[in-house]
Amino acid sequence: MNENKIEVESILIGYGSIGKVHLSQLLSNYTNVLVIDPDLKTKDKLLELNKAEKIFYSASIEEIKFIRPPKIAVIANWGPDHFSSLIELINLDVKNFIVEKPLSDSFYELDQIKEKIKEYKVNLITNMQISYSYLPTLLTKIKQEYSIGAPIGIFITGGAKCIATMGVHYLALANTLFGDRPLNVSANLKSSNINPRNIKFKYLEGSANWEFSNQRYLAINFLNTSQVSLKCEILFQRASAVIIGNHIEVLLIDTNEAQQLTSPNRTAYPNKTVYKGEAFIFPDGKTGQDIIYENIREIGKKNLNELGLSATEDLLSALVASETFQNYSLPIQLSNDNPLYFKKWDIS
Repeated sequence: MNENKIEVESILIGYGSIGKVHLSQLLSNYTNVLVIDPDLKTKDKLLELNKAEKIFYSASIEEIKFIRPPKIAVIANWGPDHFSSLIELINLDVKNFIVEKPLSDSFYELDQIKEKIKEYKVNLITNMQISYSYLPTLLTKIKQEYSIGAPIGIFITGGAKCIATMGVHYLALANTLFGDRPLNVSANLKSSNINPRNIKFKYLEGSANWEFSNQRYLAINFLNTSQVSLKCEILFQRASAVIIGNHIEVLLIDTNEAQQLTSPNRTAYPNKTVYKGEAFIFPDGKTGQDIIYENIREIGKKNLNELGLSATEDLLSALVASETFQNYSLPIQLSNDNPLYFKKWDIS
């Protein structure tokens, strides 16, 4: 791209697997899009889409000069690069952002992002599709119809899915379903050199546990030596919701058995299915990502995504807990003379 000023409605930084998904959304919602990716092969890949009138390409942000700021920028490059990309675009007066998770890989950068959001009146949503999906609404409907009470535990198990890459989604989901932030965190994590994005990035296995108020918990356990995909189970007092892939099944403890549970330590298996079907897609066909794009288009609405900021902070806190072999009360307090405050954890 030459240094002539251009006019585009949207920007996409990063054309990896998730970047391709975002490009489809941007082409559906905006007149045109500028794709920024340092891999020069990206330009040829974009030309193959036969949408030259809608797609522009640049190898770097530094080459860009705008007639006016774009309406939106999507940051979908490697996690450790999110911060620098965000700051560069804010300096170009871009105000509306969708940023892939994790939002940042250090406490220092996360605090800087909070300050920039406030100073420049930026709207930012982290791409936490599960929390914006139909799932929270579905569980609320089932809870009301069958009087199963509020969710009290969320348990994620599986093989090589990475507690940073996938775990942050379930941290956001826990915050959404519990309507709260965690109070404590403990973790025992190890990394393997198997990250498909780049082997220099962490790919975390082990256990991470977050305690919320009123004896509610989120626990994530992944094993890098297993190729079994993840399963999510959400426990209520007398019901269980099991999510495998995009499918959910909600089971209750049968009424007759429930009547026998006369003390807290008496238990029974839930065996009555009250819902079985799609977990995440709304009845009208919309996805959580569709909702995220709808929200960011509502210019003037407060889109500051506390969900993404808090989930990222609570994830980073688990990394500190594992690194120091300590449990921590949250929000974690790290002074700016603590090396862990500035440490980049290389998660993506």
